[in-house]
Amino acid sequence: MSGFWSIRRLMTGALVMAAATGAATAFGQAATSSAARGPATSSAAAPAPVTTASAMPPAGSMPAPDAPIAIINGLPINNKAFNDILMQVAGMRVFQNVFDLSLVQKACLDSGIPISGDDFMKRRNDELDKTMTGLGIVGTTTQPMTLEQRTSALAMVLQQQNVTQVEFLLTLDTRVGLRTMSEGKFAVPTDTEIKDAYDSEYGEKRKVHIIAYPDTQSVVAIKAELKTAKTPEDACKDLKLPAPYVWIISKNAVADNVKAIRDVAFDYLKTIGQVSEETLVPTGNGTQKQKVLVILDEITKDRTAENKFDDKMKEDIRKKVYDLKQVNWMNNHLMSLRSRASVDIKDPILAEMFNQAAAIQRANAAAQTQPSGVTGTAPAPVTTAPAATAPALIAPATAPATRLAPALVPGRGN
Repeated sequence: MSGFWSIRRLMTGALVMAAATGAATAFGQAATSSAARGPATSSAAAPAPVTTASAMPPAGSMPAPDAPIAIINGLPINNKAFNDILMQVAGMRVFQNVFDLSLVQKACLDSGIPISGDDFMKRRNDELDKTMTGLGIVGTTTQPMTLEQRTSALAMVLQQQNVTQVEFLLTLDTRVGLRTMSEGKFAVPTDTEIKDAYDSEYGEKRKVHIIAYPDTQSVVAIKAELKTAKTPEDACKDLKLPAPYVWIISKNAVADNVKAIRDVAFDYLKTIGQVSEETLVPTGNGTQKQKVLVILDEITKDRTAENKFDDKMKEDIRKKVYDLKQVNWMNNHLMSLRSRASVDIKDPILAEMFNQAAAIQRANAAAQTQPSGVTGTAPAPVTTAPAATAPALIAPATAPATRLAPALVPGRGN
């Protein structure tokens, strides 16, 4: 990643698009259609420019919990058992998308923002174009990509990330709503912010590994591991320490929680692979200090001479800083909507997974945020014991996987 407001960084993980084609929200009661779903016979297609397509399949009647959803070779497949398996495999991932879109659609309607109509459809297609551009699906000046080529390339990206078209549309819809709500809600970039961003992108930078450790004895062990030509990742794994963090830090980074590492990276470390002495980094609200070692990985020289800070450059930087500030507002607003949501989950499997995910989100929100002028991951506090593994979002099956399939068939013994 070349800079702290890289376009790819802004858009990755933000694949989103709006779902409703009528006045009702995507997850409310359908106002006009109650037709049952037809059989699933068509294969998945690459996302195309969205005009009237909904992120959600049309509403339809659901079979009774114990009724079969299909009959295979004369054996009925129990609806409840099959749904439980789906819930364990992908329930939380899909529900998170549904949850977020529901919150955003309700917030849009409360603010008088339409979630259907011509203006909404234009915003939807603009968001799709922005997403593809952010992922680098644009072609070149001499060989521009056609819309068909771009959507085909997007389909490949989604497939590589194991994201279905429905999930893509759910998240795309969410972002359309958030972007619309963000208009006029954050300050436009100032001249100082634009210059700082330019210096961060084209000025001198250092790429470093950061290893957080609990005590002085660990320093000796870490350095001994690194002397055997092991990578920082392997060294931490062998010593049962949390994985190291990687920062690309600009010379003009000034945040309190990054200045100590910036000074070590630029003033102390001179050769690739060199390891610092003990460095203290503020954590949390700044009242505590975390011990870390800093390892110099790469030096990027100043590139301002060949990238002049002229009017065109200023405008390019202004747009990128604007995008970053807008995305920050959107992310913060979504977090606010989540924190204020009233949720009553009826499915026990989904409820357990939701509670686990909520606990992880609260922990992440309380963790140190990414400092300005830095690309990468921020160190987390380390105690004398390795950090506990976060609970799995997918609840374990109540029976071995090999016994799940027979349970779908009524009357079949386990």
